[in-house]
Amino acid sequence: TLHGDIMEVLNESRIQLASGNRRDLFSPARRANRVLHGNVTQSDGRIRATLVLEDIASGTTLWSKQFERDTDAQERLATEASAAVARTIYAVQETRQQRGQALDPATIALYVRGVELIRDARLLEEGAPRQIFEQVVARAPDSAIGHAQLAISWVGEVRRSEPETRARLFANGRNAAQRAIAIEPAAAGSAYDALYYLARIEHPRQIGTAEDWLLAGMRNAPANPWVHMRECQLLMGVGRIREAVPLCQRAMALHPYAE
Repeated sequence: TLHGDIMEVLNESRIQLASGNRRDLFSPARRANRVLHGNVTQSDGRIRATLVLEDIASGTTLWSKQFERDTDAQERLATEASAAVARTIYAVQETRQQRGQALDPATIALYVRGVELIRDARLLEEGAPRQIFEQVVARAPDSAIGHAQLAISWVGEVRRSEPETRARLFANGRNAAQRAIAIEPAAAGSAYDALYYLARIEHPRQIGTAEDWLLAGMRNAPANPWVHMRECQLLMGVGRIREAVPLCQRAMALHPYAE
């Protein structure tokens, strides 16, 4: 059942895949560059699913996670696990947006972990994403997506900081975002998102100035769902509902299982 749910979610997310159930020589799964596998166990009234995403050529584990629920909540477990798989594969695909760049599997694994931490508000409080993305850009200095996510992680640190210590953090965030945009604007969608957040935090009343970053992001990185979603939220907040809804729909079409 979990296998079927995952296949359905990945199909809905337009992720190219092939079932590994066929073991013959001509199985399309043999031509895949990543494999998702795992197991499900049940004991003491609990059901546990462990999933692993692996790079085939290197054997590197890009992502692994365990999901656990009561046995009467199997559907919730399947939904949670399937969405997490889709989000993880989306993060892996993000690393391929930049033309002419191919990150090594170990760097991709770091990137995936950093993105997962950023999207988990509870884990974000630990401050770990910045250190992870600093490793990413150290390993791949010309990675636009790496610098963009580093900028996002600086936003988290700005939010946790005291006002008197923020100047340096603002500068670090802006520098990382501008570096990402300079490398390749189309792959730096999260950098525009970071610049929007920094502008809103620094000057809460200057909404138009902050919005300019989102509009630039939608122009220059149209495949990034986050800038569309953020603009949708902004327009909703000021009552421009009819303009907002298509942007939310666009964001969902780009990444159906994002949080």
